[in-house]
Amino acid sequence: MALIRITYQGGIARAPSRSNMRLDVKIQGDLVRLVPYAAHHVHKYHNWMKDPFLLEMTASEPLSLEEEQQMQVTWREDPTKATFIVFATTDTETEDEMAGDVNLFFNDDEDTANCEIDIMVAEARYRGKGVGREAVLLMMSYAVTHLHVHRFYCKINETNEPSLGLFRKYDFLLLKAAGAPTEAPDEEAAKAELAAVEAQDEDDDDESDTNEEDTNRLLYLISLYTKPAILSTDKEEWIRKPALLVLLYEAIVSQAVDYDYAPASELIENKRKYFNISQEGKSDLDFLREEELLNGLKLASKSYQPVTCYQISEKGQELVAKLGKAD
Repeated sequence: MALIRITYQGGIARAPSRSNMRLDVKIQGDLVRLVPYAAHHVHKYHNWMKDPFLLEMTASEPLSLEEEQQMQVTWREDPTKATFIVFATTDTETEDEMAGDVNLFFNDDEDTANCEIDIMVAEARYRGKGVGREAVLLMMSYAVTHLHVHRFYCKINETNEPSLGLFRKYDFLLLKAAGAPTEAPDEEAAKAELAAVEAQDEDDDDESDTNEEDTNRLLYLISLYTKPAILSTDKEEWIRKPALLVLLYEAIVSQAVDYDYAPASELIENKRKYFNISQEGKSDLDFLREEELLNGLKLASKSYQPVTCYQISEKGQELVAKLGKAD
């Protein structure tokens, strides 16, 4: 089974087709790992769905264990559904670390770029810890990058404030409240909504240009602190990942790049240390490595803790030079 490292703007590996996307792929982030829903997960999942609160929030009906087992088989074989178990860890998959599930539903045969997404953080101890947020981002990133999804929608119980708040953060629009009375369609409102969607598509194109500009600026920033050895007499210069993440945060604060950031932990000399980390910046670092614009090197600290170092490559230097001439 392939383990695909997904970052928030795209994956590193080439993913399988939609028909077997649930069978061959595990998706790993910084906090969670997404694993296809399998038979050995059913018992824990069945226990979750005995909770009246979860049944209400997910608009589900209670099933027997046998019915749940059959449902797992049915969903796994259905090419229009993808169900992943969310593990609140990145290195193991024990039952104790099962946190919930995240799903994709391709309900529109005529528009395969339109996809429903939902998330359930079933274990209360993992709520409010960023588990649901990262699971949704990983799933959306995977769907956009590898399954060619362009639009997402979700169905949320109107009393489920945590889920409503989560998706509002990602600019999901409330089209209709569940349980709201059906009214005659408003033609003017429908036209306005369509115009808003078309305007959003144009904004997305502009945002793509902005993302490319930020990536170029990140490469230029790294070029200021690193350099490869061209001649045997040249001295190489590298930057360690923790130092680069701090430098990236300073660039965000000074508005040199337009990335988000949030507190997260990094393992430094065998200790977990929290500081502001940009997930978008880390995604662009992966992209630059993929494009061979950066060199990467694994070193060991005095405490034998491995650390990644980065260095602009010769190809990266050539691109920076071209960008400088273009300006």
